[in-house]
Amino acid sequence: MHGLVTALIAFVAKKMSPNDPSPLLVATTTSKDRRILSMSPSPFAALDHAAATADTDENAAGHESPQFKISLWLLPPGGEESSSSSSSSPPLPSIRSQLQSNINEIATSTGGPKFEPHVTILGGIPCLCATEQEADRWAAALLQELQARLPSVGGIPCKFGRDNGKRPVCVFESGHIIRGDNFDSDTIAFKRKQQQQPQEINVKWNQSCVSVMDRCDQFSTAVKLTYEAVCEVNRRLDGGPDSFLGDETAFDWKATLKPPIFEPHYSHAYGNNPGLVAARRGGDEDEEEEEGGEFLTDVPPDFVSQEAMLIWTCPAELECVETWREVGRVRLS
Repeated sequence: MHGLVTALIAFVAKKMSPNDPSPLLVATTTSKDRRILSMSPSPFAALDHAAATADTDENAAGHESPQFKISLWLLPPGGEESSSSSSSSPPLPSIRSQLQSNINEIATSTGGPKFEPHVTILGGIPCLCATEQEADRWAAALLQELQARLPSVGGIPCKFGRDNGKRPVCVFESGHIIRGDNFDSDTIAFKRKQQQQPQEINVKWNQSCVSVMDRCDQFSTAVKLTYEAVCEVNRRLDGGPDSFLGDETAFDWKATLKPPIFEPHYSHAYGNNPGLVAARRGGDEDEEEEEGGEFLTDVPPDFVSQEAMLIWTCPAELECVETWREVGRVRLS
């Protein structure tokens, strides 16, 4: 829980220093991409909006804002994968290490945070404990409950439509989506909408550059089992109400999907920059060509996840992402 204290202190300090400079998130791009990124608003606009709406987006309806929130992340395969059956062939980096390298590259290029590659199973779960010690005990019990329940799921296939030529998308607070494979047309439509509704400009910082994952039975089962584990721990430890989704009589896993995209997804980056979905590597500041190098972001390869990570995701703010701390791992088979 020391990480939680550090995160909360950092969050308070940031809020008490509103005049601190905060650079725009700008990637190394071609001249075309620089025009794309120039439409990004100041990070303060999106952060202020996110701070005002964080409780609505992350917490269950009907509860006061908890100081502790936890999430369960689905992880790509780790370890080393052999390039062939020949022992003389050098091992290839795992999918997890490849995706981590890309997240780190984007973070370095834009000034954004680094984080573990993941697909969220259930995010922003409220822990209503009053103290760090109680929250520690609650999280440990939840981890144990998840470790008992989730192996029955088996591996979870994560498919992103890469073979269909799909590109990452950027999601705005309003629900408007800009797609990397149709960036120019979507941007023109967005700018027209912005002229009519200027308040629609804020990017959803934790959905600013995502690849949507195909829904599948294994994923929905994992969501349901996670929800049941939270309810069981709450009953056992009196950490909160049996249900944190409101007064529904029947559980619907789709109700746990986060707005405004309401789909399971992989995040390439966190930030406020819609241009990342179309930014390219290796752009020259004086280059006038329309095309640059490879895309900075690309739809991840399909994989089967065998592991999840329980992680404190509070404060739920862009500036605090790197202070989030892991609680433990859960095998899915």
